[in-house]
Amino acid sequence: MKKLTIYSEIAYLFGIFLLALGNSFSAFADFGMSMVVAPAYVLHLALVDILPWFSFGVAEYTVQALVIVALIVMTRRVKVRFFLSFGTTLIYGVFLDVVMVVVSLLPSLFVLRVVAFVLGFLLSSFGVAILFTTYFPPGLYEVLVQEIVGKWNLKLGVVKTVYDVCSLLVAVAMSLLIFGGLQGIGVGTVVCAFLNGTLIHLFGKVYNRLFAVKDALPWRPFFEGKR
Repeated sequence: MKKLTIYSEIAYLFGIFLLALGNSFSAFADFGMSMVVAPAYVLHLALVDILPWFSFGVAEYTVQALVIVALIVMTRRVKVRFFLSFGTTLIYGVFLDVVMVVVSLLPSLFVLRVVAFVLGFLLSSFGVAILFTTYFPPGLYEVLVQEIVGKWNLKLGVVKTVYDVCSLLVAVAMSLLIFGGLQGIGVGTVVCAFLNGTLIHLFGKVYNRLFAVKDALPWRPFFEGKR
């Protein structure tokens, strides 16, 4: 079967949009966010009533800015790659805040919440799978994992698992301290923990079978050369 051609730049924006849409659906469903975004979501819930402008997207900027600081301290270097990855976060945050407004207009019916949870889970995984096929830098969460793997020559799967668990523990601690209970964390978080990696892998295989990714702009050497 002949593959369809898709440009990296379009795939990049489409992947970010799907990720933002998926996380917006997950927030609407309220069955629990993924471990990766849970700390930012809890921070958003904690401050949005006091600071109405502190959206989910702004919370992501804040948390990932802290990740940049951690990366600089850990590597003892200021890498262009860190700030390019933050650019991905900025685009994602804009998409996220716009889509969150639209999704919030849906009626809060249990059936719709279940559908939103399933769609959110699938779309988020598909979005990440698409992003991995482009030359643009991933979000800072992935960069942090990659930097730890490279610096100490550790296994990617082990580091990713440890990071996800630490992210979950941070979110749980924040939620308990701020709300006295769990907010933004639930059965959906557990489902994501067990199935997210597998779905991203499967979606990636299907995507690569259907599409041939090409570059429309001569930017690949710049983005891939700034490690």
